[in-house]
Amino acid sequence: MRFVQTKSFFLSTVILVMCLLIVGFYAKNKNNEFVEAQNMITHTNDVIKHALIISQKMTSLISLQRAYLLTSEDNFLADYNESKGLLSEAINSLKVKISDNSAQSVRVENIRENFINLGQYLDGKIEDERADIDDNDAIQVLKENILGSINDILNEEYFLLRQRIDAMQGIQSRLLLGIFAGFLMTGIVIIGLNYYAYSARKFGNISVDRLNYAMLAAKEGVFDWDIKTNKIYCSDYFTEMIGYEINALGNRSENFIDIIHPDDVDGLKSYLNDFIHDNISGYSTEFRMMHKNGKPIWVSSKACAIRDKDGIAVRIIGTHRDITVQKNIEKDLKKDVEEAEQSAVAKSEFLAHMSHEIRTPLTAITGIAEILGKNSLNFNERQRELISTLSTSTKSLKELVTDILDFSKIEKGEIEFDNNYFPMIELTNEVISMMSVVANEKNISFKIIDDEIHDIQYLGDKARIRQILINLIGNAIKFTKEGMVTVLIKVEKHDEIDKLRFYIQDTGIGIEKTALDTIFEEFRQEDNSVSRQYGGTGLGLPISKNLAILMGGNITVESTKNLGSTFTFSLPLKDRIELYNSQLSPKIDQQITEKLSNTIRDEQTALVVEDYEGNLVILSYMMEEIGLPFDIARNGQEAVDMWTSKHYDIVLMDVQMPIKDGLTATSEIRTIEKENGFNETPIIGMTAHALVQDKNKCIDAGMTDYLSKPIDSHKFKQKILDHIQKDNVVRIKRDGKA
Repeated sequence: MRFVQTKSFFLSTVILVMCLLIVGFYAKNKNNEFVEAQNMITHTNDVIKHALIISQKMTSLISLQRAYLLTSEDNFLADYNESKGLLSEAINSLKVKISDNSAQSVRVENIRENFINLGQYLDGKIEDERADIDDNDAIQVLKENILGSINDILNEEYFLLRQRIDAMQGIQSRLLLGIFAGFLMTGIVIIGLNYYAYSARKFGNISVDRLNYAMLAAKEGVFDWDIKTNKIYCSDYFTEMIGYEINALGNRSENFIDIIHPDDVDGLKSYLNDFIHDNISGYSTEFRMMHKNGKPIWVSSKACAIRDKDGIAVRIIGTHRDITVQKNIEKDLKKDVEEAEQSAVAKSEFLAHMSHEIRTPLTAITGIAEILGKNSLNFNERQRELISTLSTSTKSLKELVTDILDFSKIEKGEIEFDNNYFPMIELTNEVISMMSVVANEKNISFKIIDDEIHDIQYLGDKARIRQILINLIGNAIKFTKEGMVTVLIKVEKHDEIDKLRFYIQDTGIGIEKTALDTIFEEFRQEDNSVSRQYGGTGLGLPISKNLAILMGGNITVESTKNLGSTFTFSLPLKDRIELYNSQLSPKIDQQITEKLSNTIRDEQTALVVEDYEGNLVILSYMMEEIGLPFDIARNGQEAVDMWTSKHYDIVLMDVQMPIKDGLTATSEIRTIEKENGFNETPIIGMTAHALVQDKNKCIDAGMTDYLSKPIDSHKFKQKILDHIQKDNVVRIKRDGKA
């Protein structure tokens, strides 16, 4: 019998040690993988940071050269020479960091070559006293070449960053799962050994010393708490683990409660009470104990209970294991993930900021194009064609700029669609106007077969559908060297639902079958050679497919390498209106203008609050067109002061302005209205930020409505018509009395 018990005990000990060794080896291996993934993320962040530094220093270099040419002050020349050296060092540093990536190395080499040419050109203008300061075409070309290469580097690094963050999170999940499984298995073995030891001691078949040796080998501290006598037996390793000598803590439970971390005492007492009274099925918890040296250590505690006939625990036997290292690893993992997420947020914020900076001047460009279009009869036929192309291309540019935000919007579920009826033939005519120019430049045949949609008016988002078509047709033209691009539009029934299908066929380079799925992934193209030869960010197709799906449709592709591709864009047609006559199309814009003329009274005035001069020109034109008198304020403080002295019938409030922004100005106006019992003045916010949360900020600040830049003339007039007040405004006279 003793031989059987000894053999069983030895076998259990071996199993326990093996479990611990396996867990340790697994944790060490996964930790090495995690460290490697963390280093790769750090490396990617460094590359991104260096690329952005090069962009910043290049702009500073050009500014310093122009400052010297304008002032001839030596301090600008010294700063220019120093900046040129720092920029060269930054390029060298970036080249070292991406030396293992041949594609990125080529881009850095392109940056270096353009930087050398830029430096020589800038130095030449400094040495030539007769140089024309405003002659900056060559500088602009070199600058755009450098920024283009930097943009390609950033696109690839952001793609790598996302992959590496996902990989790191996967390693983290597997590490924690493996450690948990290992400790669970170990805990089960330990509890089994404890029960075995208890039974053996009860029947005199095994000694306490043998159990102590097993626990020492397993690095587990064992405790045995007799609740009736309130005495605790602890193994040698239990006390050594927290820095005390054997038997130094005595055997009273109060002594052990005293070394629990103060923040964990109440929680542990409550947990023990629930376990003793059988309110929870098992005992497994983590808490901190204070080491003799004053530092806390994390402990994983597992136990089982011997209960009386009423189910109340009279004895608890369990183990303690030091998991401080594991907790520190988890803390480091969490920190690294947070830093990686912050980096991704910084990228999104950077893209949103750049979108805002582009959209603000784009408002002026769009407005000028609309003004020229409305006065096209004053120009000859060739000029009218150019104006028409400018107008449609400007609209397309405005929508393409939103691609920067669309990617973030789709990920966050914040994408919004407009639902309005429009003639499909009008949409295809716009697409033909824009894309035929591009096709002609490449000497490619381009045609749209749209006979089946001449009599259809569609309910949906015209701008989004045009965005998808321009992207798909633009790709077809870009990847076709010779031959033709054909767009066939058909109405087909699929699963008892009418579908509008656009077949975009080309005779281009085609796509490998293995790459057909990846082309719809963000920042991806078929391979690096395609990216280098044809350019592009790899966002167009993923955004288009997501937009199509959100509108109830889809985009699919069939392709044969070197023979061409066919992309199929489908949309549901359940909301169409057939037999539409384009010649009888209601002139909506004219109707709104006429309604405004009948609504606006002579004494009504508006306040336009805008700091960008280009936008003021366009807004002034729009206000004059509808016949609404207006005053201008160039910042939020001016707006509040002018509104206080003259209660306007409507306010058009820019959001981002110097001195005081539009949100703050709106809040102050609402406070004054509330304190004096005035009716609310309609305030329409205008901002180049176009995310859902930006609209919510405007509404939360007290604005009545919201317009995103570039401002659409039709939407602008509709907002004015919706909110212009008639007889219910408590006006304030210029003397400040109601």
